[in-house]
Amino acid sequence: MRKKMLLALGVSGADVSDTSHDEGSEDGDDGQSRAPRGLAREVIGMILSERGALSTSDLQRLGSELDARVSPKTVYNELNRGKDRLYRLSMGRWSLIHAGGNAPTHNDLEDWLGKPEPA
Repeated sequence: MRKKMLLALGVSGADVSDTSHDEGSEDGDDGQSRAPRGLAREVIGMILSERGALSTSDLQRLGSELDARVSPKTVYNELNRGKDRLYRLSMGRWSLIHAGGNAPTHNDLEDWLGKPEPA
């Protein structure tokens, strides 16, 4: 495409060289395979459901250990993409937000903790 644009602008043939592909990267493979779409979310969900609340660095380390295709940056991006929707960040630790009927209601919490005494 660069070559066509330069030719259309009238740049001489000696100056027209296609530099869009570096040697060895013609197919876009840089030696590391890409993780399938959604793998980071699946890995994070598995880790948090088994281990509970963890720091970002712990999740990044465990995610990479669980599947080498999941990079620490991918874990970071997924956590921030799903913040307050899928994951909750509290006091520097991430946990899963359980949607549906599994979350305790206010009455459940009062029953468990005891009702506050009026002042």
